[in-house]
Amino acid sequence: MLRRRRLAVLMGVTVLTITGIGVASASGSSGRSTGPSTHVRVVMPGESLWSIAREVKPSGDVRPLVAKLRGQLSGAILQPGDELVVPNP
Repeated sequence: MLRRRRLAVLMGVTVLTITGIGVASASGSSGRSTGPSTHVRVVMPGESLWSIAREVKPSGDVRPLVAKLRGQLSGAILQPGDELVVPNP
């Protein structure tokens, strides 16, 4: 049941992302980010907090970002399909 719920969330996020891309294309967007400084990131199989943090911040100390991401889990273990709010790269 939990797996189905996560799949449904993943599908919903995918549809919203595709819809957002279509709207941005139709409005003549130049590709620059003028929106919020964060976005929702769906965890994929094999990813860890450390790999996500390193993707967002390719250089420097990622420990503070890992701590922020860990705080979003409320003590739960990271699972594929989980959603994390991460800064835009």
